[in-house]
Amino acid sequence: MTHSECIAMVAKYHLARLACAKDNVPYVVPIHYAHSGIHLYAFSMPGKKLDFLRANPRACVLVEALEGKHRWKSVVLDVVFHELQNTAERDSECLKAWSLLSDDV
Repeated sequence: MTHSECIAMVAKYHLARLACAKDNVPYVVPIHYAHSGIHLYAFSMPGKKLDFLRANPRACVLVEALEGKHRWKSVVLDVVFHELQNTAERDSECLKAWSLLSDDV
């Protein structure tokens, strides 16, 4: 796939698998995400996923589309986790993230 096709696929879909690791222990979990520019936004409650990402912000996201029994497309993204704290400096980005995520529901 071309770079443009990969971006289009990431923009089209909103379900992915997030892979992260902590202390050499891998963890993979499905996530709902929103895409804007070079950013992916997702919401998470406290738990294992956030613990792992806070300890090691380097992660991987897999977006895939099943086209048939033996045919699929996938895009793998190397990502760096940034937690959006609800502060005055990040307020506009937090609002943007919430807006994008609520539009996809």
